[in-house]
Amino acid sequence: QTYKLSTMSRLITLALLKADVAAMPHKINQVNHILRQNNLRILARKKFTPNPTTNQMIDNFYSEHEGKFFHRRLVEYMKSGPFEAVVLGAENESDDAIQKWRELIGGARIYQKGELAEDDSILPELRTLHGISDTRNGFHGSDAPETAKTEMSKLGFNYRQILSEHKENLDFNREFLYI
Repeated sequence: QTYKLSTMSRLITLALLKADVAAMPHKINQVNHILRQNNLRILARKKFTPNPTTNQMIDNFYSEHEGKFFHRRLVEYMKSGPFEAVVLGAENESDDAIQKWRELIGGARIYQKGELAEDDSILPELRTLHGISDTRNGFHGSDAPETAKTEMSKLGFNYRQILSEHKENLDFNREFLYI
């Protein structure tokens, strides 16, 4: 079956597990479990450790926010420890990976949520669970197909290659296990 790029463009997205999350294997395992539960599959994954090359990548990744009040704090936070970039794919053609991942992580302003839901069956968003502040919120998710494409490129992923191999990779159900 052949897919047009425009049809598939919302089937993949970029997710970042920022320093506070990426430094703790049990948090990564929890995120991996939540991804599986929500029919999102890991198509590609890279771990970045602090070094001059990574620092330049971070500066480039967040350059659009330069001059905004949070820019310096965000860049320093990202440079403070390892982080992971993960390309996620929607398991079903009808799913929107961008929307699904952004719903799972929740809004950037974690303290606007107030109290956690009283209904125990409703899981809090990942940023509410793992975020420390609005800047140190633990996660990032691309907001649109073009943004995902640009952000993946900034971190060294080949967007077109991942997109063209999308169905094949999902059929193999690639999962990563951290020990």
